[in-house]
Amino acid sequence: MAIVFTFASVPIDAHATGIGSQVTTSIGYSVTQSSSLIGKRESYSIQTGISGTVGSYTLPYSVIYLDKNIFEQPSQSDVSPAEFIQSVSIDSSDAQYYKIKVIYKNLTAGPPKKFPFSATLKNLRNAAGEQFTIKTALFDKNGVELTSDDENFTKSGYVAGIEAPDNGVTNPRMYLFKEYLVDSDVDSTHTKFSPDFQSDVKFTIQNGKKNLTNSEVTSRPTEGVDRRPVRVTITLPGTSVWDPSLPNNSGWTYNSADNTVSKDFTRTLPYFDTTITMKYGTNTTVATQYFPVKTILVNDDGTTDPTTERNGKVYREYEYVKKLKGTKYHLKYNYSVPVDPEYRHKYLITGGQYWGQAAVQNTTTIINTIIDEPWEKTEFTGYGIRVMDGFFDAANLAKDQSQ
Repeated sequence: MAIVFTFASVPIDAHATGIGSQVTTSIGYSVTQSSSLIGKRESYSIQTGISGTVGSYTLPYSVIYLDKNIFEQPSQSDVSPAEFIQSVSIDSSDAQYYKIKVIYKNLTAGPPKKFPFSATLKNLRNAAGEQFTIKTALFDKNGVELTSDDENFTKSGYVAGIEAPDNGVTNPRMYLFKEYLVDSDVDSTHTKFSPDFQSDVKFTIQNGKKNLTNSEVTSRPTEGVDRRPVRVTITLPGTSVWDPSLPNNSGWTYNSADNTVSKDFTRTLPYFDTTITMKYGTNTTVATQYFPVKTILVNDDGTTDPTTERNGKVYREYEYVKKLKGTKYHLKYNYSVPVDPEYRHKYLITGGQYWGQAAVQNTTTIINTIIDEPWEKTEFTGYGIRVMDGFFDAANLAKDQSQ
């Protein structure tokens, strides 16, 4: 018996691939690397050719498929120009993919043609360690698919934590101004907090790269922002009292075993602020209070990713004074200027002095005392307190007092 093999060629332009020739395409990184950083414009490459010695196509084209859920919208400039490229276009009409179409002038047997292109994984839509796929397909000029390739890549990202210098030590950070306490805020010895005293502690969690020499981060606001929630755990002072009903304490979970509070935050920006309201109990000394802060990313299954743990520290300063200091901050940055040779100063004290809303009708403002630091030594003769013209009616203006 004789077996006869017949090879038929497909009429494409002048030539088709010959016996032993094959159209190929592949996708990979442009340079050697192990992962793609979320939010970074990473470089990939497409390589297309005809193996063997026979065959050619005129105006074939490649299509690169980028998943809209995880990639930023591409542009024509993301494809590097090359002599063999006829044109580049972007099709955004598909529900699932951005399609980058690259038309070649021709494709002939011999060395493959290769060009780089860039793509950016979306911040806050991807998680480090996840896999993603980029697909490419090669078509003839009539839209017939000749071959395709799809490759899996790995995502990488940064972490979240307290921003601080990478200097080998923990760097406690203060985010609110020093708070001055009056008699009602402390006990009879003026050395311990009153059990009724309440104070806010505020800090900012930043997206950032792990510091190499400590457990804090270096801020990276534009890239590496993982989509996973951030679990923030704050260690409270040993003698403090956690009250979940206080302002800012909703949603925090208290753990009495280690005196910590924890809360998961879903980020919409590369950073977020968080605030808790503290009560220090009856046995906490009036002094600077420190709060160790641990951050860690939470996986989709509720477990935490130990490789993302960071540890920092924040603090709030406190000082007792016999009466409240009326600093410039309390006076809402209003002016203090010499008005005569005796170096008297004029202050404008408003109902909005604590950075709140502007003064409204029936607003009451209480200043226990004013701390004044003169420019030069001068004999203190007292303060005159009056209401400025135009702020109240004639009856109230008559209530000026001096002491």
